[in-house]
Amino acid sequence: MAKVNIPRSKLRDIKQKYTESKIEALQEESDTQNDESVDLEEAISLEAAKEIAREKKINETGYTPKELIKNKKEDLAKIKRVYKTDRKIEAKWNFEVGDLVEFKDQPSKMNQIGIVVDLKLEDNHSSTLHAKKTGRALVFSSLGRVWKTPASLRKIE
Repeated sequence: MAKVNIPRSKLRDIKQKYTESKIEALQEESDTQNDESVDLEEAISLEAAKEIAREKKINETGYTPKELIKNKKEDLAKIKRVYKTDRKIEAKWNFEVGDLVEFKDQPSKMNQIGIVVDLKLEDNHSSTLHAKKTGRALVFSSLGRVWKTPASLRKIE
């Protein structure tokens, strides 16, 4: 879509016509509703309109808009805390102690074969990434005893 440049004088005219149409709409509204007396000068100023909206919101809920936002944020934080404490993420690996596994040796970049001698795994994890990266497996291979993460081991059947 092409950008249209509107001269400032036309922008002023547009803004002025818009405010005039708002004033006319307020006058018509005040004519139809005799119960509420709306002052035109009060309706024109933006600060006064904001203050009226704040007071209306306070009367409806009993809280200021800032307090409402703060309460919503606190409620969301509480939900997150409860969810984090309730969820349990478990990591299950397809090998156990005594299984034959394959792993890649870092210095030589070669695949090596070994036997899992010891496994140290945690039960509860805070995230799936934490579950994947934690834990240690002691593998006995031609390289000797090597500690590897369980994610780097593949079971050989």
